[in-house]
This record gives sequence, C-alpha cells and structure tokens, in this order.
Amino acid sequence: SSGINAEYGVIRRLRIWHDDKGASSSWHLSRVLVTDTGSGTEFSFPCDKWLSSRKGDKTLSRDLLCDNLPEKKEVGESGVVEKKEEGYEVIVTISNKKEAGTSHGIWMSLEGAEGTSDKHVIENGAGRFFSKGSSELFRIGDWKDVGSINHLRLGLVPREGADPGKDPIKQCHISQICVNRVGQTEAFVFVCNHWLSLPGTPGRKSYLKLGITTTQDVNPDHPARIRAGPSAAGRVENSL
Repeated sequence: SSGINAEYGVIRRLRIWHDDKGASSSWHLSRVLVTDTGSGTEFSFPCDKWLSSRKGDKTLSRDLLCDNLPEKKEVGESGVVEKKEEGYEVIVTISNKKEAGTSHGIWMSLEGAEGTSDKHVIENGAGRFFSKGSSELFRIGDWKDVGSINHLRLGLVPREGADPGKDPIKQCHISQICVNRVGQTEAFVFVCNHWLSLPGTPGRKSYLKLGITTTQDVNPDHPARIRAGPSAAGRVENSL
C-alpha cells in the first residue's frame, strides 16, 4: 500500500494497467480497494479479469467502476436526507465471432415513455479494443430519466484521430446490451447479434434500433453482476 497526499472526494472510476514486462507479467486481478485515510471511506472496484497480453481478452489496461458508492446527502426542510446515485449502468457484450471487436466508440440513446435521451458515446479507453467475447460495464450519469424503457438506439463512431477511409476495422459484432437504472432492481436486455459498422461502410448497418428481449433481476448495490444472457436473435426494429 502507499499514501497519496491528495483529496479526491467520491471516487467513481479507476484505471489500472501494467507495462507487461518480465517473464511472468500476466496477472489476474480480483478487485482494487482504495481507502480515504481521512474519512475512512473504502471504495471497491471489482475486476475479476486478466491484465495480460497473452491471457483472457489480451488487455493490459482496465477501467473499473466503484460498486459501493456512498449515498449522496441533501439538506431539505426536513433535514438531511439520503439520495441515491443517479444514472444508468450499461454492459456492452461483444460477440465471439472472428473480428467482432473494435477500437471505435459506440453511441447509444434510450427511448422511453417519457422521452428520448441524448446520444452518449462509450469508448473503451484510449488505444483499447472492445475485445471479442468481452463484457464491459459503463456508468452513464448524464442520461435523463426516460421513464419506462422501450428501445435502445446504437451506432459506431470513429475513435479520435482515426481516418475511417483508411482504417481496416470498420465494424463490430455486438451480442447484447444490458441496461439498468442505478438503484433499480430490474435490468433490460437488448439482444442484438448483428454487425454494426461505421457510417458509409458498404453492405453493413450503421445504426440499429433494438427492442427489449428480456429482463433480469439485479442487485442494485452490485449492478456489475449482470452478465451475458441468451444468444437468441435480437429484435432489430429499424436500421440504416
């Protein structure tokens, strides 16, 4: 352990990596625990994956989300009240097909009974892939509450600095997307099982609109425990 003379407040995301040097550089990380020595608050970042260029999905860097964020406090007329963290948890699962992964970003928006969210671009870290067969968890805090969820829209966007005309990787194959509102006990599974490509790629869809395939129960304190579900054909209701 080591001490850091800094105050960061509530830590929501942590990035961890290594340089892959040495004969036995591969290591399997269970979780990272960070303790604020001033307040005594402990933040837990689950991983349960390899950091390796040879094992697992061959990734040396991981972005981890805290799974025990403290509740927010607000002061109202009745005194101090607890306020749960807001936003959505999204798990992106890439298929096991050959060349299914991508280094580009994936944009998404939700449609619900109370409107449509803004597009949010999910990127898997600078220079990293959405690897074949991987499931990655992201928290989206700036999506408004759309009410009862009906559909998910998604597409690919070029990564920063990429030239789509020269990039050999122009598509990815998405298995499914799982979405739940933070603090809720129900998650919505959008099974996809379709190729998704950068705009302008001949013969490939650049945009998909998915309907809900099924729902899953989720522990609201540990949303990362939602995992890949069935491999049935998804409901692609619209595409370009």
